[in-house]
Amino acid sequence: MNQDLQDYINSLLEEEEKRRLRKFVDEITPMVLGANKSVESAKPQNLYFENSYKQPSIYTSPNAPIIQKSPDRLLQDIVEPMLQNTVNNVKNTVQNGFDWGKDKFDVLLNQKTDYSKPMLKHEELTDKAIKALKPVFPASSDMYTDSMTDFSRAKQNPNAEVINITDVDEKLKQKLKEFGTQPNERGVHYNNQSEVSKLFSNSPEVKELFKQNMNSIKKGSANMQGLDFRMKNSDVYKNTEKFDRFASIQHGVLTDLGVNDKGQGTGKLLDRLDYKWRDKDEVGLLNSVLNNYGYNMQEKGNLENYFSIIDILSDVDNKDDINDLLHKLMKYLKTK
Repeated sequence: MNQDLQDYINSLLEEEEKRRLRKFVDEITPMVLGANKSVESAKPQNLYFENSYKQPSIYTSPNAPIIQKSPDRLLQDIVEPMLQNTVNNVKNTVQNGFDWGKDKFDVLLNQKTDYSKPMLKHEELTDKAIKALKPVFPASSDMYTDSMTDFSRAKQNPNAEVINITDVDEKLKQKLKEFGTQPNERGVHYNNQSEVSKLFSNSPEVKELFKQNMNSIKKGSANMQGLDFRMKNSDVYKNTEKFDRFASIQHGVLTDLGVNDKGQGTGKLLDRLDYKWRDKDEVGLLNSVLNNYGYNMQEKGNLENYFSIIDILSDVDNKDDINDLLHKLMKYLKTK
C-alpha cells in the first residue's frame, strides 16, 4: 500500500474520533488482559491495534502490516473477542467451582468414596472421631470400634464376651439367623452389668414394651418383640443416651421375655451389625451420613459384620397399674 493511499485512508477518520477510540482501547485493554490472565492470547490483538492506529515508524516493525480499520471494525475485531474471552473464563471458573463443590458435597454428605482405597482422608478423620467419642457415646463407640479392630474393646471388657455363632444355643441361633447371621460368624455377648445392657435396659422403649406385655409375660405366652430405637438430630447434644442407642442398634428384637422375683423384666436383645445404603431424602441427612459411612467401611472390607446378644434387666414402671388399682378400689368403696 503506497503512502498516498495510506494518507487518504487516514484522512477519512476525524482526529478527535481517533483520539477517543485510542483512549477507550488503552483503558479497556489492560483490564481485559488482567481478567483473562492470558497475555499470550491477547498479544496479536494488541499488536494489531498498535499497527493499525499508531504511527508505523514508531510502533511497528518494517514487516508489520499497516491496516486501518473503522471504529466499528475495531470494536468487532479486538474488544468484543476480549470481552467474550473474559465471559468464558468467568463461566469456566464458576463451573469449576460448582464441580468442586459438588464433589465435596458428594464426599461429605452423600458419602461418595473410592472403593479401591482403604480410607479417604475424611474417612480416617471420621474413624478417629467415633473411636474418641466413647465418653459421650460409649455403646456405639465400642460397637463400631470392635467391628473395625477385631473386637479390641470387647476383649478388654469384663462384662462382655466375644463368642462364635456355634457357641449360641439352638433357639437363639435360629433367631439370629433371621438377621442374616452367617455360619461361623462372631459376635459379642453383653451381660446385665455392662454399660451396653444398662443403656438399653433403662430405655423408654424397653420399659414400655415390658409394661404393655407384662400380663402375657407373666403367663409365659409373650412372643419375640421387635424394637425400634429412634432419635432426633438435636439428641446428639440434648439426649446423648437416646442418640447412643440409635447409633448402636436402630432395629432389634427382644426375646426370652420374663420377669424375676423382684418384678424386673428380663430378656435378651438381639441385633446384627450390618449396613445397607440409605438415601438421605428417605431417612434424613444425619441418619444417612452415619449409615452410609458404615456401609462404605463394610464394602471396603474394613468393618466386620457381627451379632450382639444383650442381657436385659429392666425395672418395670408399674405406677399406672397401681394408680389404676387405687382408682378402682376408691370407686368400689364409694358404692358401699
